[in-house]
Amino acid sequence: MKTKKIPYLGRTLDENVPELKPYLRPGANVLDVGCDPGTITLGVAEAVKPGEVVGIDLDEERGYETLIVDGQPDWEGWMARFWEQSLSPWDDMFRVGVRSDMVSSCFAMPLMLPHREGLVVNTTISTGQTQAGANLFYWLAKIAVNRMELGMAVELKEYNIAVVALAPGWLRTAYILQTYKTDDINAHKVKDLWKSESTEYAGQAVVALATDPNMMERTGQLLVTREMGPEYGFTDVDGRQPPL
Repeated sequence: MKTKKIPYLGRTLDENVPELKPYLRPGANVLDVGCDPGTITLGVAEAVKPGEVVGIDLDEERGYETLIVDGQPDWEGWMARFWEQSLSPWDDMFRVGVRSDMVSSCFAMPLMLPHREGLVVNTTISTGQTQAGANLFYWLAKIAVNRMELGMAVELKEYNIAVVALAPGWLRTAYILQTYKTDDINAHKVKDLWKSESTEYAGQAVVALATDPNMMERTGQLLVTREMGPEYGFTDVDGRQPPL
């Protein structure tokens, strides 16, 4: 695999996401979803040689849209009723969230199908099945992800590829930690963050699924990270189980 160095704020595998390194083994094939310009992807490629690494992301300047990691667009009026909002958030939510999940899965299938095994994980919310969320556009987008996951599970079952929707709790992203001036170890001491969970906790849930010999029994399911922790025996980085 040919690689090239791309300067981007000094972000590297070793400095920014060293927790990934124990899961990277030589010969592994990796799909890096939301890779930005690829500087961390280069470190992943070095770690898994001679395996193949494919990084995909959104590049609006070049006029094409491949992928942006599933997320929540930022707009004013998040709590407003649906008729009080602009319709542009609807477009953003389905383009950024639902479409990215479909596009990444379409790119992943040519890599996964020949091996006749694998795992596809789409993120969602745990309350989406039974009650409406605070923002109707967001809730509908997550319901669409859940239905997509179920349909993919049906079509990929014969290839022994599991598909699940994973619902993390309130994630302590780098932005959240910076806003509250804390870190993952001490975040539970902050009143607003005591029920939150680290991004690594969701990552451990994915690893638990990927290494479960009975993974196909979970295909088509909506799984909640803080229910999986006690079941699979992993904890958050601070040694705690996030409260249910």
